[in-house]
Amino acid sequence: MTLEPVRRKWRPTLGMVVFGLVLTVLVLPFAGLNFFRLFENELVRQTESELIAQSAALAAVYAKEVERRLPGGLELGADQPEDAFVTVGERYQPILPKLDLSGYDIRERRPEAEPAEGSPPRAYLDIGKTLAQLTRETQKHTLAGFRILDPQGRIIAGRAVLGEEEIGLSLAHVEEVQKALDGRYESVLRLRVSDEPPPPLYALSRGTKVRVFTALPVIVDGKVAGVVYASRTPINIVKYLYGERRNLVFAALSIIAAASIVGFVVLRTITRPVKELSRRAQAIGQGDRAAIAPLDHYGTKEIANLSQGFF
Repeated sequence: MTLEPVRRKWRPTLGMVVFGLVLTVLVLPFAGLNFFRLFENELVRQTESELIAQSAALAAVYAKEVERRLPGGLELGADQPEDAFVTVGERYQPILPKLDLSGYDIRERRPEAEPAEGSPPRAYLDIGKTLAQLTRETQKHTLAGFRILDPQGRIIAGRAVLGEEEIGLSLAHVEEVQKALDGRYESVLRLRVSDEPPPPLYALSRGTKVRVFTALPVIVDGKVAGVVYASRTPINIVKYLYGERRNLVFAALSIIAAASIVGFVVLRTITRPVKELSRRAQAIGQGDRAAIAPLDHYGTKEIANLSQGFF
């Protein structure tokens, strides 16, 4: 009776398996770069939260100035919708950040201010002068840009752009400002246009190419008294990681050390004994009786039992 030859299938060696395991341990943290935008998105939301807080403070001052001038017949804007804000308890109307960098439709850069129909009333221009100093001081420390608008969307305070004064111009045609003039908070992501190209590493980040815009309505007696229009570029994730470079280097060295220890242990306890056992079994099959001897190192109990069964 003739036995059919056994077909030898390709199988990975123990060394290949060990190498694959160690490589997986090393590569696994880098796979976390797929969650790069998740963290970057958190930075965008953090920026929006900061703009909301700063705008709310300016809106409170704005509202007080309007209330003080109301007896003089100051004209207000649209009625605030009943569902504009979610009320918690009797006192709180929290505004939560909602921008999502990963799935949000990024708008084009903000449209330029346009000539307005008529000039802002003198009372609103006076309020703008009061708030102008606050916006400048706030911008000095937070790097946020502010435009203070009257109920018709005309600029009454804000930093001049390229030396051109914007007071009296209108932003009512801008999407987020329109919603704020209707009494609703709105935030958008717009393309950031810079005169200088980002550094090569920064080009990996989507957050370097956008700017967060928020439009918060100022409400007095249930009506829109104006809008605080703020913007800021999010913190760049590459810059953030560079600031944490010591911790990142320590983490990388720890991962390499852990992978090396795992590789050494597997090599010492499994790979070497199994390789030696396989070599001796082949030698015995070829008639080398000198190969019948205990291994110098068994590694594990199972390999020791297998070796003692041969020898």
